[in-house]
Amino acid sequence: MKIAIIGAGGTRTPLIVKALEEMNKRIELSGKETISSLSLFDIDSRRLELISRIWNGKCRIPQKKARNLEEAVEGAGYIIFSIRPGFEEMRILDEKIPREFGLIGQETVGAGGGAMAVRTFPQVLELARVLPEWAPEAWVINFTNPSGMVTEMFFSLGLQKVVGICDAPQIIKLALGKFFSIPCEEIVLDYFGLNHLGWVRGAFLRGEDVIPKVLSLFQAFPQALDFLKVSSTWLSRTSLLPNPYLFYYLSPERALKEQEREKETRGEKVKAWNEWLFSALEEGKEDPEQVYKKYLKKRESQYGEASSLLQMEEGAGYSGVAMEVIGLLEGMGRGAPVVNLKNGSAIEGMDPEDVVEVSAEFAGGRLLPRPVGKIPEECLSLMKAVKAYEKKLIEGLKEGSLEKVEEAFAFHPLIGERGPELVFEFKRRQAPYWSHLS
Repeated sequence: MKIAIIGAGGTRTPLIVKALEEMNKRIELSGKETISSLSLFDIDSRRLELISRIWNGKCRIPQKKARNLEEAVEGAGYIIFSIRPGFEEMRILDEKIPREFGLIGQETVGAGGGAMAVRTFPQVLELARVLPEWAPEAWVINFTNPSGMVTEMFFSLGLQKVVGICDAPQIIKLALGKFFSIPCEEIVLDYFGLNHLGWVRGAFLRGEDVIPKVLSLFQAFPQALDFLKVSSTWLSRTSLLPNPYLFYYLSPERALKEQEREKETRGEKVKAWNEWLFSALEEGKEDPEQVYKKYLKKRESQYGEASSLLQMEEGAGYSGVAMEVIGLLEGMGRGAPVVNLKNGSAIEGMDPEDVVEVSAEFAGGRLLPRPVGKIPEECLSLMKAVKAYEKKLIEGLKEGSLEKVEEAFAFHPLIGERGPELVFEFKRRQAPYWSHLS
């Protein structure tokens, strides 16, 4: 079994490699086919060389740095797709440009997420073109943000073996696991939504729904409420536990004020941390693994009290869910990971082809969404509004139509009538990455 990582020069890769090594040991003990090779590819070969120093000599899986995309994916069973076109420089613009228009600036939500989707589409198109010839049986495990929309891009281009990964639902499971002192894999979430727009309706532990107990005790954990960014009144009214990103939709004015108080955007902070990491790896004065641990500690410190509650390495949620998915597909895993995949008949009111974020189960050689059924109207209406934006944006990208991309931006409930102005400004300041639109 060959696994390829596209975008392997990213800062999540050491955590992915570590998780793959641990999973390979479990596969070996089970007597199943182990991971035969790990193919690493990144357009920035120097960045890949530096990041690979962190696990050099500590991973027994044979590795090869590929020269091009075709070589990277050839014969792969799984392809982890984790790229960021434009690196942190374009992310910073994703966050700053909307704020110049009085809108939320965030890399996955609203206008910033739309701009990132525009930049990512050509690479999605290229991978979709290459796979039928070079890796026809491969599963694409998508880490690339905005994860739900990128996953829907792959499906719209004819690929079927695709699953999108996000760490936000995994963080909720991890927090619940810590609260009840059990492994989070034992928790099955009754979860529904879109990527970065979701709700937990139930959390089942050995058949018992513990969400009512959690909601009743929330007042004793103000740091958890701070992390979720909702009031106890909202929790009581809805009896739902929100994905933390729902904050941008529930309280957009408050979210914008919080952003305006920050001296730096999140992207500017990440850029500084990443520059420190690669500079330290380049100098080589300290053990690369220790350098990376310091880097993770710098990033974890941003979460304050929430960090002490969760105590999870940055990016570990992604790798954890990915390993759970691969384990299920290999017939040796358990659990019900929350992932992005086609709705089918899972959520009433959403189209069968819509990519949604739900708990999944493995049956008949496929990942299938667990049934959700009817959901509150306020949740469904918001999901449908954002899905209309996603569909129109993907339609515009496939046609290379700037006009349809402008229309899509205007569909988004956090953008509205200023959509065309935003698109013009993004295209002007991120010009090389928007050249496929006219």
